Amino acid sequence: MTERHLRRWVRAVRNGRLPADALIDKLRRLPFDETGVARLDTHRPLRRGLPEVVLCDGKSPQQIVAIARRLLSARDLVLLTRLDPLTFTTIRRQLPTLRYDPAARLAYHPPRTRRTARGLALVVTGGTADVPVAEEAARTLELLGSRAVRLYDVGVAGVHRLLSQWPLLRRARVIVVIAGMEGALASVVAGLVAAPVIAVVAALALVAVGLKAKFMVPDGCFEDAFIKAAGEENLNDRCYVTFGGLPPEKLTGKGKDFVDNYVKKYGNMPEGYAVYGYEAAKVALEGVRRAGKKDREAIRSACFTIRNFEGALGSWSFDRNGDTTLKTMSGQIVRNGKFEFFTLLGEE
Repeated sequence: MTERHLRRWVRAVRNGRLPADALIDKLRRLPFDETGVARLDTHRPLRRGLPEVVLCDGKSPQQIVAIARRLLSARDLVLLTRLDPLTFTTIRRQLPTLRYDPAARLAYHPPRTRRTARGLALVVTGGTADVPVAEEAARTLELLGSRAVRLYDVGVAGVHRLLSQWPLLRRARVIVVIAGMEGALASVVAGLVAAPVIAVVAALALVAVGLKAKFMVPDGCFEDAFIKAAGEENLNDRCYVTFGGLPPEKLTGKGKDFVDNYVKKYGNMPEGYAVYGYEAAKVALEGVRRAGKKDREAIRSACFTIRNFEGALGSWSFDRNGDTTLKTMSGQIVRNGKFEFFTLLGEE
């Protein structure tokens, strides 16, 4: 239901082409439309300017058909996402007006009136493996009335490829970045432009293209926000993550003291990087003490003289390159929506 639909109905009643009772019957369904398998938000285009999109993951072909038929009778544009080719083949006889985009894995009934594309939405990928997810984003943007421009295979391993497109990056009103394996590309793009940058989590991209195999993600994903964003159902028992150190529940000495005090105060376990943050603050305070004055460079230099620091992460030092002597790496697996310690990866 759009404002254009509503105005057309009002004119039809005024001109006598539509009985008032028929208009009242249409308006009864405005907040949502009960189909028996879903409550369709038919009021959303009027309220938000964009229609409800149907996510086909987890729905049977019969449910998709029932929902799509009701939407086809109520609006111009119908968009079905995450629709695999086999399911589309099953439903296409019952929904003959739908078109299918195999690259984006979506089906759609185009709007009856041709729209003028608005703005400039840039869709960026790190590599060609990200293209299926990028195509879903780009086609969705186009169907909803935006001008989508694709910028593929410009990952940070060859960052000059991205920087060569500087004028295009500057013109974009919004940028969708398929973040690759560790999210570095999204961070680089966000540092270059003023436009909003939307990063797609790596695990979501992998699941979207139908990957069922086990996979490993790097340290930056070792936080609950990663599981929440990707969905535990997509990660359980097949997503592994590395971490530079031991997880909080495996710490001993001052590390265990920190964890115990944290749990006592907040009622839950700290995340791995909370311990790092605590350790960094203690090191900074030690640097201030050693420097003995409020001078940024003096404090920084004092920090790098620290040797045999007894902290939450154990006993460690800064080496001559400014790196820590900590060598322990651990591996975790996502299980029941939580990170679970799996193995010690290495210690020297």
